[in-house]
Amino acid sequence: MIDLKRCAWIALLFTFLLGGCDYNNLRQTEESLGGGLELGNGAGLGGGGGAIVACDEEAPDFSYQRIREEILVPKCFNCHGGGLAFGGVSLDTYESAVAWANVIRFEVESGQMPPPGLPGLSDEERALVLAWVDTGVPALPPAVEECEEETEGIEIPSPAPTPEPEPEMISFADVKSQVFQTRCLICHSSAAGNVAGINLETYENVLNVLTLVKATLDAGTMPPAAFPPLSNEERALVLDWIEAGAPLGEE
Repeated sequence: MIDLKRCAWIALLFTFLLGGCDYNNLRQTEESLGGGLELGNGAGLGGGGGAIVACDEEAPDFSYQRIREEILVPKCFNCHGGGLAFGGVSLDTYESAVAWANVIRFEVESGQMPPPGLPGLSDEERALVLAWVDTGVPALPPAVEECEEETEGIEIPSPAPTPEPEPEMISFADVKSQVFQTRCLICHSSAAGNVAGINLETYENVLNVLTLVKATLDAGTMPPAAFPPLSNEERALVLDWIEAGAPLGEE
């Protein structure tokens, strides 16, 4: 039985060889074989995207953008680009390349293009051109969806709480200058005769009567009634200092 399709392709090749670079005859013959394209994303290079693939999948790039940069410009534009259109064929734009897609496929697969005397296509370049046509002549590389970072089952540590600043240490110098000097030394100093035998001028002297000082402040008996009482802040300063261990601090 005669293989009609095989005979038709032989006739197509014969027509091309007789017609030289007459691509119009070649395309008419090819269309008679029912080889027209149905474009899946036949938008212009600026307006049509490639397929969208999942973020965890590999995305092979068979786009016009890629073959234009890697193959058409260096291997084809010396005849079919940059204003040149030998045989009426221009591959400058995505739309013009798509119009000749089946012809391109035939020429590349049969080894007719590039013609003798010009650098030929490598096996990888030839496979890329064929894949471009076979995958629906995509204009742009496939868009890869962004993957959301998986956090399920991962314990995200909470930020460490900001430590509260430590209170400044109250020193003997603070207590002496803010309380004893103005409220106590009028009686309990060498100049005043150390009333009741108590002197609060030095750190050592105060330590000797520290329990008594605390008791009089708690009871509110000092200063005596004839003198202005301590404010709450002054009383708290002395008691907090005693509670902290009555540190000497920096003098």
